[in-house]
Amino acid sequence: MGASLSKAGSSVSVRCTMAQRCMRMILGPSCDVQGASLSTRDELNGNSPGNLAARIVELFGELRMPLFRYLVVALGSAEAAEDATQECFLRLCRHLQQGGEVKNERLWLFHVAHNLLLDQKKSGRALHEVLPPDWDLVAATHSDLAPDQEQRLLAKEKYETLQNAFGELTEQQREVLRLREEGLGYREIAEVLGTNVPVVAAHIRRAVAKIKAKLNG
Repeated sequence: MGASLSKAGSSVSVRCTMAQRCMRMILGPSCDVQGASLSTRDELNGNSPGNLAARIVELFGELRMPLFRYLVVALGSAEAAEDATQECFLRLCRHLQQGGEVKNERLWLFHVAHNLLLDQKKSGRALHEVLPPDWDLVAATHSDLAPDQEQRLLAKEKYETLQNAFGELTEQQREVLRLREEGLGYREIAEVLGTNVPVVAAHIRRAVAKIKAKLNG
């Protein structure tokens, strides 16, 4: 119970910090966030700083973990992934505050995360990629395991083989699988990566074929 309360408190604290950073970005570093005055017109139109910050915090609660998982798998560092996740939301806040339009906030955020990931890799700041823990695309290759020692050893060997196979994929193949793992469809992945659906489908098909061949080898 204590651990659950601590985790919940930490999550609330992170959301509050995000709200404060967003409000300061909108109103300026010297503003009084709690006492900020809003124009009647902005309040009626839903364009007030408070409404924008509230929307960012709402999205943060919904999409923080999917973005974090996507980034931590690719970066191999929870700290770097958390920093990049918050940067995604701050960029969205800045974009909207400057009057930018966003048709699909989820895809917009994943697109920013993808670009941040590319920057990290180019600069050499990314550590090492890890295997997604719940990989639906290859779940069919795993049978139900009995809880005995032999089956546990076989499961460990299969996981290690799977991890090696994942590491042998091309960067494009790993990227589409990471996005697919977070529930994005082919068209959404194509939009995030700036490509088309046939290319995404080809990457996934080849990646799964390589992994199955490795597991069956």
